[in-house]
Amino acid sequence: MWASNQFFFEFRKHLPRLRWTDYRESQAKPPLALVPHGFPEEMAYKMRDQSFRLSLLYYSILKQIEPSHFESPRRFLDLGSRDFSYAVGLAVWAKEIGTDSIKVCGLELDPYQTYWNGRKRKEVGLYHASLASSLSDQAGVELNVAYEAGDWLTWNPPSQFDVITHLFPFLFEDLHQGFGLPMRSFSPLEYYAKSIQAAGQGMVFFHQGRKEARESKAILSQLGGGRIVQAFKVQENPYLERKFPIEVLVWKKSEDFEQ
Repeated sequence: MWASNQFFFEFRKHLPRLRWTDYRESQAKPPLALVPHGFPEEMAYKMRDQSFRLSLLYYSILKQIEPSHFESPRRFLDLGSRDFSYAVGLAVWAKEIGTDSIKVCGLELDPYQTYWNGRKRKEVGLYHASLASSLSDQAGVELNVAYEAGDWLTWNPPSQFDVITHLFPFLFEDLHQGFGLPMRSFSPLEYYAKSIQAAGQGMVFFHQGRKEARESKAILSQLGGGRIVQAFKVQENPYLERKFPIEVLVWKKSEDFEQ
């Protein structure tokens, strides 16, 4: 499987776009009754139902993180962003805990996948990044949201980030291979070590179930440099049905950490 993953990854990487019209999402009757206070309702009309509900779910989870864990963060990095359809929820949370000039970058290893409708994953990601950036018009907050292609293990960050979010990172080889990703990009220990170096204040992890959360805790304990300051899980929610609970870990960097 390793060789075939590598081949097809490079193959789809060079496939041209199948559709050249601008990607858009919308829904005529969004579930506005689900929108919590502080979340911009107008976004609902510019997203399909699944994207909107995912943004609401992730926002509702991020809202449960104690704001005092981070100190007016400005630079956010989201690793493994997939199609970034939750970018609006992430950006709203970043606005709430951050300062007046915020940058959010979503980094995705495989933005080259083509969906059933002929759209590239990258097209969807760029759309949601643009949608999230439009929130800067509200409350005078400057907000810049970007979506980039890159392998975190080899990507050269333009600067250090204050907060790094890992929303369901692949910690086990079978999952990584099952999604058609090249094995050269699979090294949880190296992935975490680089994240610890790059996170100025701390990190947020979403994991699917107890097994992944245990593995994540073990790696963080092995590498050191900080500690888990909050842990909780979410399953029952009004937005999306989930088979497994989402295990959330909030990691804070030690003040005496040496680069």
